[in-house]
Amino acid sequence: MTYDAENKVLSSENNLFANAADDKIYYLTYITDIEINHDAPQALVIDELPYNNALTTSDAFNEFKVIDGNGDGKTWTFDGTNHVAAYSYSSINAADDWLVSPAIKLEAGKAYRVAFDAANNGYPERFEVKLGKEISAAALTQPVIASTDVTSASYTTFENATVSVSESGYYHVGIHAISDADQFKLLVKNFVVEAGLEAAAPDSVTAFSV
Repeated sequence: MTYDAENKVLSSENNLFANAADDKIYYLTYITDIEINHDAPQALVIDELPYNNALTTSDAFNEFKVIDGNGDGKTWTFDGTNHVAAYSYSSINAADDWLVSPAIKLEAGKAYRVAFDAANNGYPERFEVKLGKEISAAALTQPVIASTDVTSASYTTFENATVSVSESGYYHVGIHAISDADQFKLLVKNFVVEAGLEAAAPDSVTAFSV
């Protein structure tokens, strides 16, 4: 730290300073431990399938993005007690909260299986699943699994093995919590996207007559 008496300037590499008067210097500790990176961290992109995410650790959960659609602060979090992704209820608002996968490369003309395990935590819950090219409620529009009630506290696998897209590219899968207000928790784990069931080609014709 140095002081320039002639110009009445106090300087330091770790503080922000301002001249307050001709004969006084006020200084303020401002920001420390700043890390500046040349490049921003890159979003996770899945180029090869299968993509499996158990969602049983906070790091695994953080591969997904959360959209609090109604802005009430009651949304998807990592549940450290149950070690799963969980939507936590609002006593006032119905759920409108998305848990959105990383960008996953899908090819037109192929079928894919989207699956995960879900359970409730004692009260009925509800979800739907949609697909889109961006992490936004407005972009997640292609139906994957229609509105479905989760009526059991035991985990059940929900899936669609014939998901397809009309245009090759990167897509996000959004699990949309739409439970009624004043329920409890929707629990989700073991998320997977993998090659699905292709339609079987017809047998060749061996005899034909008119």
